[in-house]
Amino acid sequence: MGWFNSGKKEEEKVSSGSNTLADGVVVSVQDVPATVDKFVAESPLSVYLIDGEREADRSIICRANENGGQTCLNLSINGITLFKTMQGKNYFCSLPPDIGATHFECRKIT
Repeated sequence: MGWFNSGKKEEEKVSSGSNTLADGVVVSVQDVPATVDKFVAESPLSVYLIDGEREADRSIICRANENGGQTCLNLSINGITLFKTMQGKNYFCSLPPDIGATHFECRKIT
């Protein structure tokens, strides 16, 4: 997951490589959509950046926060599933022109 590794994150809500929240609560795979719902509902008009390695069942979703950093969730679902989830929440998600890139951004359709 190269795209988000270059920047410093101010807050990380979920530990890397798992569905464990920062307070130690484990989120089951079935609860991932609800976790994403809650995360997006906190700031629905933010631009969400999503990255995940191809063929891997893990991805990261981030948004800018008021401190100039990023607030992110590391999830044990693949990027395609997260892409579809965001589109289902009425977000327009676009891929970069680089066909080798694994990241994309999503903006709320208003």
